[in-house]
Amino acid sequence: MHGNFKRFSVIAGFALLLLILIGNGLVTRRQVGEQIASEERLADSRHMMLELENTESLLKDVETSQRGFLYTGDPRYLAPYERANAEIEGHFARLMHLTAGDAHEQDLIVQLHALEQVKISEMEQTIAMYRDGKADDARALVLSNYGLLTMEHFRHLIDQLELHESAQETARNAQYHETVRQTITSIYLASLLATVGLVTLAYFILREMSMRVSMPARFGSAKSGSALR
Repeated sequence: MHGNFKRFSVIAGFALLLLILIGNGLVTRRQVGEQIASEERLADSRHMMLELENTESLLKDVETSQRGFLYTGDPRYLAPYERANAEIEGHFARLMHLTAGDAHEQDLIVQLHALEQVKISEMEQTIAMYRDGKADDARALVLSNYGLLTMEHFRHLIDQLELHESAQETARNAQYHETVRQTITSIYLASLLATVGLVTLAYFILREMSMRVSMPARFGSAKSGSALR
């Protein structure tokens, strides 16, 4: 009976260690998955900031292109405008993709896109006026409050988006470091428990082996003493 209990204790000990290792593997896998997700969200924040910078830069190029063309008549100044027309829609599509799930940011991007369309429309209008011989009227439109307010509103929305995304990046960075800390803690804790369990089982097994070796020796000594008497 006592022997059966010892065998059960050893088996139970190994089973417990196995459960600890399996549990740790599952927890670690979940934590690593969260780390990867946090890292991807961080990368999205950085891409978002880059896209905002590129979009703002393109619209500034459009404004510079517009002024250069209207004051010189040189069609070479229209190259940045043509490049912006070809690229800017792709930037807005990426911005919408990167902010999927964030209604506030997507609303700001929709407003930003509308202002970009206004600026492009103004650019087309002034170019048409210049080519129709109304250069002074085209320049007056560029220098009016209408164009200035459009760009100011555009920059204000960019600032709002960058501020919001910066706060998001800070929160995501903190979340990423927290998942790393939890993963390391989980690994260390499971390793400690497994080490303690293995040492305990090894001690128990070695003690049992030592007792089994010494018991026949004692029994033999006792029999020899009886025979001599």
